[in-house]
Amino acid sequence: NSFTREHFTITDFIGVNHYDGIDIIEIKTHLKNVLVWDNSHENFAFSSEMSKAIIQTINYMDALSDNKIKKTKDKKDLLAYLNIDENLYRPRGIIIISSKDKICRSQNRLTSDQKTRLNKDFTKLPNSIHNIQIFTFDEILSITERYVENINTAV
Repeated sequence: NSFTREHFTITDFIGVNHYDGIDIIEIKTHLKNVLVWDNSHENFAFSSEMSKAIIQTINYMDALSDNKIKKTKDKKDLLAYLNIDENLYRPRGIIIISSKDKICRSQNRLTSDQKTRLNKDFTKLPNSIHNIQIFTFDEILSITERYVENINTAV
């Protein structure tokens, strides 16, 4: 069909999940800082790069669910390209980031208390965002390996 990336250049990837819903997928490399240490509160927070990735993903999701695709033809082309009916109501956002050992700059120089805090905060922060899942490349590989193992044991 005639749908091309020029029609819809808002995201790294767009796909159809197993519920026939849309997934907006953003990928950030290990060069992007994910968390930063906040001395005043003694905890980690999303970096500005990560905050931008989150709002960018939310804006992409809103553009789909609020019918902000400029031309009706582009929307029809997108739906045809993805081979789905008009199920753009609640797109899901997925941000794939770095690896667990590179989510914070100078991670190897953190104190043991900061490393403990980093693990706790890294668990809390992604779970606090509605309708966006955040995975590291490591987690994606682990999920895939477990999935394959379960298929092999089920056969």
